[in-house]
Amino acid sequence: MQYVLKSHTLLQLNSHVIRLRREQSIGKVLVVTVSKDLKKNVKILRAQIAHHNELYHGQDNPEISDAAFDELLRKLKEIEAKYPELIEQSSPSQIIGSGFTTFDPVTHRVPMTSLDNAMDGKELQAWGERLVK
Repeated sequence: MQYVLKSHTLLQLNSHVIRLRREQSIGKVLVVTVSKDLKKNVKILRAQIAHHNELYHGQDNPEISDAAFDELLRKLKEIEAKYPELIEQSSPSQIIGSGFTTFDPVTHRVPMTSLDNAMDGKELQAWGERLVK
């Protein structure tokens, strides 16, 4: 779980504290290790998402709004995008669909298009452009 950086000045990466493990002897290449705190926070975030997913889909008894859930998932995806070595196959960001269903499948006459969790005008516009394609 390391990043190789070509700068001595980078001591913080995207507001997540990192620590420099060692400086290699070849040039100015540094090996950076993701902090234990970030790993712990990702683990907690995944557990929160799994908990709320179970309440929403499994028990039909959500504790938080859809927007709050989407924000948790968005945060996880942002972290995993910046630190790909933290991605796990079991991460909520990697799971498509769920095993929860009490309904029979339905084929819609008109395709159901989702806003794909657009949170601002720019994302809404991008969704509209994808829809037109």
